[in-house]
Amino acid sequence: MVRRASDYAGRCVPAEDFAEWGCLLADSDVELCRGGGTFDVTVLLDQDGVRVDCAGQTIRHAGAEAHPGVRAPKDRSLRDVTIAGCTIAGTGHAAVELMRYFRGDELNDRLRGHRDVRVEDVEVSDAKFGVYVGAYSRGVVLERVRVHGAHEVGVYVDASSEDTRVMDSVVEDTRRREGIAIDSSTGTQVLRTLTRGNHGAGIRLFHNCGELRGTVCPIIRPRGASFNLVAESRIEDGIIVGSRQGHAYESGWCATLGGRAGSAPDEARGNVIRDNVFVAPERWAAVAIHTLGNRVIGNTFAPGQTSDSCLAVHLEPVAFRGRLLPGANLRGTEVIGNQLAPGCRLQLRHGTPRELTVRGNRSEGGCIQSLGNTCGDGAN
Repeated sequence: MVRRASDYAGRCVPAEDFAEWGCLLADSDVELCRGGGTFDVTVLLDQDGVRVDCAGQTIRHAGAEAHPGVRAPKDRSLRDVTIAGCTIAGTGHAAVELMRYFRGDELNDRLRGHRDVRVEDVEVSDAKFGVYVGAYSRGVVLERVRVHGAHEVGVYVDASSEDTRVMDSVVEDTRRREGIAIDSSTGTQVLRTLTRGNHGAGIRLFHNCGELRGTVCPIIRPRGASFNLVAESRIEDGIIVGSRQGHAYESGWCATLGGRAGSAPDEARGNVIRDNVFVAPERWAAVAIHTLGNRVIGNTFAPGQTSDSCLAVHLEPVAFRGRLLPGANLRGTEVIGNQLAPGCRLQLRHGTPRELTVRGNRSEGGCIQSLGNTCGDGAN
């Protein structure tokens, strides 16, 4: 069943029109009627400038087939779209999907995916992905978004996207992977956001390559996850920068779409992690840096509730089976002005301290053991 938003001519859309799954084509603004129950619907964005206002109502899919809650077209790009006030649950797919498909021979830096899309006051639970920002997107804003219990990733920012912002949001309890994935994209900002309880770290910045050798993925990643910012947030499950390809080195380091072996490192450089509060996970570091030229500045680190120690910052170039990959290094990495609770430490592995700038880090306990140095006056 397919209905058009324009057919409602300024009226709200009643829940009884979507008691069974159907598609609502957003060829004009959409407003769901309040108080009528849940909507078994996929809203398909169709025009520039439309606004989808769920008015606090719930989109929930009852059938076994997986459909997005709200999705953009995959064969053309939209801009200036707003999705607001939605609760989306149990879709078995992305709750909000802003994806474009490109053929391999189309790919270049002139491509544009969806642009200037706002997702605000949206709550997601029990979806495969919370919000999927597709390849070559520009200026997508997620504000006051809460994603709980995504099966894969809470917020996925895909290849060559630019200037995505995640603000005043919560991403928690993903079942399989990280809370926020910044994949081969630049200019992403995660601000005043809480991540906690996510299975594979709170935030991961990486150049997605190697493990997608062959035709698994239709998008070539021509750039790394570089020049992104995580600031003024609370991270209870860690940030990992780089390191997605070490385990797949034998299949081709950053292999191309056709499976030809590449040679580029797992680039994730120029990223800044500053002024955050970290509660260190028990199983890994609060911040793990695996590639060069990243900055960890002015953060506060504390152990979790069940531990009196923590690994605050772990520095290790990308390695495969204990051996550094060609060109892997930590040059230009800065760890400056961080505050560590007693028992928290900095750690370097497979690198050389002269590649790094580590200074002005202090501990309430008066001592930081870091980079093989003995304790001094509490600063390094």
